[in-house]
Amino acid sequence: MSHFTKVKTRIMDLEALCKALDKLGYAYTAAEVGSTVAVRGYQGNAIDAKISIHTGEYDIGVVVDKDGVALAVDVYSLVADWWGIEDETGCTETEIVNRILKMYGFVKVVTACTAQGYEVGEPEVRADGSVQVMATQWN
Repeated sequence: MSHFTKVKTRIMDLEALCKALDKLGYAYTAAEVGSTVAVRGYQGNAIDAKISIHTGEYDIGVVVDKDGVALAVDVYSLVADWWGIEDETGCTETEIVNRILKMYGFVKVVTACTAQGYEVGEPEVRADGSVQVMATQWN
């Protein structure tokens, strides 16, 4: 019996996701174009994914979400045996997903600002957990 559960997300840029995972210090394996990597779960169960984020005995997979078909772009979701992940990391599914998505959003903002010629300062993490980023451009 599989214990894998999908968390619906709107990840659309695997390169930005990999940068976010690097910033968070997460080890991962990304599949080569046209192939997949294994994501490990309960009792040796495995599924295929585009990225496997390693947490120990269990992994978090980044898989194509079928809803992306309507958008004509690949949209990715996170899938894992969240019980095993929580047991290994001491963090809940929500905490892990929020951490990944927050850093992914930050990387996307910085990338977009830099591409438009802005200089991006150091981010400030506020007491409520939000991140403030200052971007300046000199003419």
